Amino acid sequence: MRGGTPTTIRPDVFILSGIYDDLYLACREDSPPLCTSAGKRKLLYPAIAAAAGRIPTILSPQPRGRHGPSAQPARTLVFAGLPQKFCRASGQRKVRILWDMVHYAKHVYQHTTNGALVVVDNYELIYAAALCYCRLRGRRFTVVIDYEDGKHLIDRGVMRLLSSLAEFLIKPMVRGAILATPSLAERLPSSVPHVVVPGILNDDIPVQRRPLIDGPIHLLYSGSLDRERGIPLLLDFLRSSLVPPRVVVEITGQGNYTAEIEFMARQIPDQVR
Repeated sequence: MRGGTPTTIRPDVFILSGIYDDLYLACREDSPPLCTSAGKRKLLYPAIAAAAGRIPTILSPQPRGRHGPSAQPARTLVFAGLPQKFCRASGQRKVRILWDMVHYAKHVYQHTTNGALVVVDNYELIYAAALCYCRLRGRRFTVVIDYEDGKHLIDRGVMRLLSSLAEFLIKPMVRGAILATPSLAERLPSSVPHVVVPGILNDDIPVQRRPLIDGPIHLLYSGSLDRERGIPLLLDFLRSSLVPPRVVVEITGQGNYTAEIEFMARQIPDQVR
């Protein structure tokens, strides 16, 4: 308390995420695949830091290499100016997934604090196991889900079962959500507050090539044509009067909205292909 005014104690902030960038890739000799979602999170995570008033620590498992699992030591790096701690990884092929979940759960317990704010990057079983382990050890968090794409809803086979289990375990702990599209809120209890962050624009990125003054502007979407990918938002946009005359939206993919998009392409072939 300062001058008779209560001082607000801000909780520690941790982000459970498998994100990584070129700095991490330079540490690996087995060439993990590029992490295509790093760009958005390099803007999102500092924004979380600004909103929380604390510097988050990113706690990460290590990705597989291109040629299978390989043992990896624990690493401490920096991602978007934030500290990032990677747990060690097992190199045993048949039990790699199980051991990595054990290592990561202990890693999260070791580095987090009781009462912390924990942001979880989507519904993943490795994060669910870590949160459950911490709860069993008596640690309590305020959990916020960074619900980006609902990709776990379009998994098939065993992966669909594991993803459903992760959602089942994490959802009761969620007290807030960061959503990529409004439709993802349907997967959350109505009592959970949420904010929609469909994308982040960085005005400091220089334009590499100026658009043609009089030519068409082509926008390309390639991926699953499902609700979880925000396709209803795209359809609402195409039906609206907001589409500039020179914009042509080219769509490729398959999903629940394939027939609707094909019908729209026949109705307005100059704008949708």
